[in-house]
Amino acid sequence: MIILFLLILIAAIAAYRLLPLFGGGHQAFTDIIIENVSASGLNKAGELQLFWLILITGAFLLLLSLFLHTRLAEKRETTDSSIDFSQYRFPLFGGILIFPFLSYLIVFQKFSVPLFTGLLIFIFCHFFCQKETGRILLIFVLSYYALTSVLTILTQLWDGMKISSGTLYLFSIPTGLILSAAFLRSESKKKSVNLGNRLILILQCLLPGLLTIWLVDDYLYQGKLIQVPYALGYTLFFLVFILISAILLIRQAVRFWNENSHYFIGSITPILIFVYHSFCAAPMYAQPDQHHHGEQMIPWNQVFDFGQSLYKEYTPVSGLFPFVNGFFQNLWLGNTVTDYSPAISITMVIFCILTMYLIYRHVGGAYATAFAVFFTLPCYNRQYMVLPVLLLLTLPGLLKKKNLWLWLWIFSCFLSGFYYPLFGAALLIGTFPLGIYQFFTFIKSGGLKGRLKKPLFYIAWGILIIIVTESLPLLLRMLRHTLTYSSQTVMADGIPLLGQTPPDAFMPYLAAFPGLRQGAYLSFRFLLPAAGVWIFFYCFYYVIKKRALRSYALFFIAGALTLMVSYSYTLVRADIDKILSRTSYTLIAVTGMFLPVLLIHYGKAIPKRSTLSAFMGICFALPMMIYAQVSWTKNPDLWVYPDGESQLVMDDAAKLFSSYEVPETFLKSEDTGLPAKYQKLLGSGFMVSDQLHYITDYASVTEKCEAISENMTYMALDGQGFYDYLGIRCSATGYIPAARSYEAQKEIWDAASQNLPVVFYLQPESSYYIFRFMLEAGYVYCAEDKAFYPSSLYNSLYDADAVCIYDGDDYRLYAPATDFGLSPESFGASMDSLSEIFVADAQKSLKERNLPDSFEGTVYDFLYLEFSDTANIPEGSHLTLTWSDVEGNSFEGSLAACLIKEGQLLIPMGMNPGFFPL
Repeated sequence: MIILFLLILIAAIAAYRLLPLFGGGHQAFTDIIIENVSASGLNKAGELQLFWLILITGAFLLLLSLFLHTRLAEKRETTDSSIDFSQYRFPLFGGILIFPFLSYLIVFQKFSVPLFTGLLIFIFCHFFCQKETGRILLIFVLSYYALTSVLTILTQLWDGMKISSGTLYLFSIPTGLILSAAFLRSESKKKSVNLGNRLILILQCLLPGLLTIWLVDDYLYQGKLIQVPYALGYTLFFLVFILISAILLIRQAVRFWNENSHYFIGSITPILIFVYHSFCAAPMYAQPDQHHHGEQMIPWNQVFDFGQSLYKEYTPVSGLFPFVNGFFQNLWLGNTVTDYSPAISITMVIFCILTMYLIYRHVGGAYATAFAVFFTLPCYNRQYMVLPVLLLLTLPGLLKKKNLWLWLWIFSCFLSGFYYPLFGAALLIGTFPLGIYQFFTFIKSGGLKGRLKKPLFYIAWGILIIIVTESLPLLLRMLRHTLTYSSQTVMADGIPLLGQTPPDAFMPYLAAFPGLRQGAYLSFRFLLPAAGVWIFFYCFYYVIKKRALRSYALFFIAGALTLMVSYSYTLVRADIDKILSRTSYTLIAVTGMFLPVLLIHYGKAIPKRSTLSAFMGICFALPMMIYAQVSWTKNPDLWVYPDGESQLVMDDAAKLFSSYEVPETFLKSEDTGLPAKYQKLLGSGFMVSDQLHYITDYASVTEKCEAISENMTYMALDGQGFYDYLGIRCSATGYIPAARSYEAQKEIWDAASQNLPVVFYLQPESSYYIFRFMLEAGYVYCAEDKAFYPSSLYNSLYDADAVCIYDGDDYRLYAPATDFGLSPESFGASMDSLSEIFVADAQKSLKERNLPDSFEGTVYDFLYLEFSDTANIPEGSHLTLTWSDVEGNSFEGSLAACLIKEGQLLIPMGMNPGFFPL
């Protein structure tokens, strides 16, 4: 443990010192991609190279140090190999309590009352009633959730009932104390009936009431309380869930009522707590965020309603994960826009059930309950398949059934690849060594020979082969799409970490020491992902040394490799004011939850109890290190999240509400004034009023176009969600700015050019090549419609001819000015790497006082300016370029501004409409 601590400390210092060196230079660009990286003038690729250098070097040094330390210990004969794992239980619970408490206090200066109370209880039990520690901690936890369950039901019946977290603790802590005291008194009298076991069974029976939070369908709207019922499928789903939970818990209580030796926690208990902890509000609101939520709304309708083929006519932004939500939204619920949030809730609950059931199968009820209390399933759903697949493939019982394991391995990785390609690849690569081991041991043991005699073997594998073979063309199209986009990842999606300042929530007590706080923040963000991998390697080293556990060492390799492959994308985007952003979800799932499961099974290989307890505590502390409150796990955020300000562990007072308070900016569907067609698509819920004009404006265009052709397609609405609001066909992809490189934008245009779309909200600086493709295809801008039309469609709509086609519709009149920031400096420093995209015979050197009378964007794409002396130019100075057309007209869009840093500027002019003789 000391070796790992020293490694992290040295790496933190190295990262802080080396980050300016690796990330401070310019990014080498191979294409014109104007985004965060180019605008920052920093080297995101160098920053990532430093991370991989530190991670790999650190892993090597860690394994080498452990090897040398073990050899020295063996020589001194100080290693104790006779460890009774049964004695680890209570120290593990101690680590699980103290590390999260301290982490939350240190990183965010947040004091968690439940964690502190649990820590005091543990210390008391450890010294006075050690054997009953498990029961007493469970009684306290279950008392809290049983009381919360009762209050959740009461708030549904008693409008206006308000309960604070302090009030909830004021009732739940004394309740736990009274019940624990009664239990200890009963034990002291040595009664035949174990009161503690019965209390645990009774408290569990009260938990199904937690699920009623999802049935709130009253809304305080414009001063009145109204009811907006959910779709029947939604209500039925949760009522059945409540009923099944109640039956299972009552049956469990009856069955184990007279059990004295062991308390019993069934799988449904941690499932209910985890589901409740992961609660995500499900009001009938059309989400205003038309990008993050829109990309999950539209795939289902584009494929199943409009019959577009995947990755040919329509390309989802990233993977097929939206089809899970889409299934519930469109088939199980009401098939409307306002059914989206309820569909998200059903999806989350199903993954909660699957995840927690697998954890229960691994570690039993007590530990599973601890997982349920400390962890939550985020709204960020791309990583939902990662943890269940790892848990499934490491089930001890399944590992013995090698034929079934191999079948499930291929199928689960196959599904994960469809769900989200990056994490599917991470799972396949991560579990590949384990898969090879299982395959060869299957052959060596003679299991394959025996299976070959059974018809079921051929049926099962035949079905799998058919499924994979039939999906192969789609998989290949997905692979080609992924590879196309991967080349632009760093430049298009990257956000540099260097130069960021800590958010206010991070170590606020160090505000008087900004340098120390800045260093801690950068080192913390940079090293936390690497430390998660190093712990896997640390455990791998000791597990592989134990002959009896050697084969299980591949589980730790699976966790490490899964993380490392995932990092290839998630670390690219270091979002501002976040601790880890997208990396946090995989890190918490794999290191925070999967690793403790392995430690509970195989942690006896680690020589010291204190090290094992510390690792368990660190894993459980990861959410407390990364999230200051529950709402930080809800990404993308839903518009209304009642417990958004709640802390992470047992802070649920904000969920005790009887109605949603509709924001003033929202309107009920029938109050929007939309035509019946669009109200039907919207559903019976609410939408934000300031987006109504988008629907009416777009509808005025789409209705005209549909009158001419039923097969019209549309591109670049100001938010993908509007495709479902309008019920129209999307061209290629709903979000053009996701494609930035030439290859990525050409892929979009190749699909779109088969049926030229109407294009609405175009940002030429983000869609550099598509803008040029549109000009070459003869697109015409219509100022009245605020849309670009193919010339033939424009002529049909407005009976235009070649003379008046541009009359009043000159896009130069409406295009905004362009501010490039530091992007020209970034491109100017990448002249060598960008040279491949220059057309050699069109290069000309334009020197001062030697400029031609006119030049245009059809001939020149770039303007290169170099200042011979920048010493007298103040840092942060702006350069503004403007020009007029051959007739002397100038436009607002003719302005192009940029920052001057080193004085070598390559300004991409090809997307500026003022640069073209329209």
